[in-house]
Formats: sequence, structure tokens, C-alpha cells
Amino acid sequence: MVSLLSGVLKDRRWHLGIFAFLIAIAYCPCGGGALTFRWMLAALAPWLILDHRPVRLNWRAIPLGCFVAWMAMSALWSPQGYDAIGGLIQLAIAGGAFVLGANVRDPRPLYIGLAIGVPLSMAFDGFFPDYDLAGEAAAVAAIGVASWGDWFLLPFPLMALVLGHSRGAWLGLVFALLVGIRSLYGRLSLSAVVIGIICWKIFREPTASLIERWQIWQDTWAGVSLFGNGLSSFWTKYPYYAHVRDILVISRPDHAHNDFLEIVFEQGFVGAILAICAVGALLSRQWRTPEALVLIGVLAIAMVGFPLHMPLTLVVAAFASGRLCSSDALYLDARPWRISALSGAARANARDPHSGAAGGA
Repeated sequence: MVSLLSGVLKDRRWHLGIFAFLIAIAYCPCGGGALTFRWMLAALAPWLILDHRPVRLNWRAIPLGCFVAWMAMSALWSPQGYDAIGGLIQLAIAGGAFVLGANVRDPRPLYIGLAIGVPLSMAFDGFFPDYDLAGEAAAVAAIGVASWGDWFLLPFPLMALVLGHSRGAWLGLVFALLVGIRSLYGRLSLSAVVIGIICWKIFREPTASLIERWQIWQDTWAGVSLFGNGLSSFWTKYPYYAHVRDILVISRPDHAHNDFLEIVFEQGFVGAILAICAVGALLSRQWRTPEALVLIGVLAIAMVGFPLHMPLTLVVAAFASGRLCSSDALYLDARPWRISALSGAARANARDPHSGAAGGA
């Protein structure tokens, strides 16, 4: 056992899995603010496990970089300096995860670590547990291990997903399945099962949260402008537009429960256009690769939640984006039991990991 543990610790590939396991234990199912010690660890840890080789990016990094630059610049007109600093810290954390994703060649240990760490965190009740957030992390982990063909690990995140209370997590899983599964029969069968679970959850649980979200979305849309209200300004600026939701009676929301709408609120229509261009570039001609499916799952959850503002899901989304922007990290995995596949255009330039050209982390 000692020799096995020593071998795992010495293998650089599994440093990524250990990082994912630890971040799942530390953050899932808790959220936490931006200015916390654990956020700082999330920002520093990716730089400690980088491989010693140059990071090469493709053209997809250009529109993403423009969007991130606009977000950072919008801190100049954010109404509260503290909120702006918190937003910049989150961008820095995403930047470290992005570089890590573009640097590694074998991303599977990340999803394996998540698949084990998320349910284990829920089993021990986590730090300030919030099973909605745990469910979202479990959905992302399930997409990751399924898209890389590690089906034997799938029951663990699925168990956490069932125990969680997040309907958005199931929505993310459905979107990833619809995109990734190549068989029409498989799409219909699995989607029917998952959609049935979502419907069961919707009718089983109170609909007050759905009404509450709709009120928040109406008030948030009222505050949309051309250049936005500034980075991380939602908490401060939302009360100025809260006409449908009475925040004197009901608590003020931390987020819009829709990351796309919150981006438009904070970054304006200019930021929204840049965000659409960035996502389109990331998924262009490689929308069935494993990291594309993970990113699609996170973005689907973002339609009814705020995974891009939570530590674990933010790190995974940034990691997947780094992989999609890497010039040499994407390669063809020909195993037939994977639910994802490289597109025909990308396959011509893909590397076969079994030939030894893409080994190591």
C-alpha cells in the first residue's frame, strides 16, 4: 500500500487527480466568497503542478482573451472596489486553471479525482453543505468520466447527483448527453430517463424557487445597459432595479441564478457579444470532444444557476477551456465506449495516444 501510494505521488499525471480530489473536498458542497484562503489555494495550486513545457495556444484563445480583458477592464466602473477585487481574484483563479488545462496532455485524472471526491465530500457532510452546489459538481464529474470512457466510476457522481437537490445539474447532464452520444437511440433513451428525473424533481419539490428565479431575472434584465454595471457589481447594483422582487421583505440575491444574464448585467451588451464569440470559438469544430462536453454541461447549468461563480465548477470550466484552446493537447481516443468523439475536421490533425505521441501530463 505504501509503495502504491508512493508511486501515485511520484507520477505527475496523478498530481492533477489529487488536486481535483482535494478541491472537491475543500469546496464541495460549499460555495464560499472570493476573498478566502481556500480561493487563494485554488489560485496557486495549478501553477505548482504544471509540466515543464511551453504552453501553445490556438486561435480560439483570442476571442476568449478579448472577453476576459473586457471583464477585467469593467472593474474600473464597478461601484465597489471590494467587489471588483473579488472578481479579479476569480479571474486569476480561472486563469491558472486555464493554463493548467492547456498544459496537461492527459486530463482524465482530473475527472477521476472529482468523481471520487464529490460524493465523498457529501458523505462527510462537507464544509457548510449545500447540496445544490454538490449536485452541479457531481454532474460535471459524471460528464467528464463518461466522455473519457471511465464508466466504472460513473455510479459515484451519479449517486451524488441523485442525492443533490439541483435541477440545473440534471439540465447540464441532459445537454451533454444530447450533444455527446452518437447513437440516436442512445440519445433518446438516456435523455428520456434524465428528463423524467427532472420532471419528478420539479413536481416533487416546491415551485417557489422557480417563481423566485423568474422575479430575479426580470429585475436583472431591467438593469442591463450597453457597457454594463462593472465587474462583480450584481450584489451592489441589483437593489436599484429590484421592482418585481421586494428585497425589503425577501433577502437580496447574491447572484442572478443565470450566469448569462448576470454577464449581460455586469458586462453589458458589449460583454455579452464577446462572451458569445468566445463560446462559439471554443466549441467550433470540436464540440464533441470530452472537454467540450464538460463545458457544455457547465454552460447549461449556468442557464438556471451560477456555476461560473463557484470555485469548483469555475476551475473545471476554465480547465476545459484551456484544453480546447491548446494547440497540441487534443487527440483522438478511439475507444468505442466513449460517448464523445472528435469531429471529422479535427480527426485529421488528431494524435493517437496509443502511439506514444501524447503521453504524460
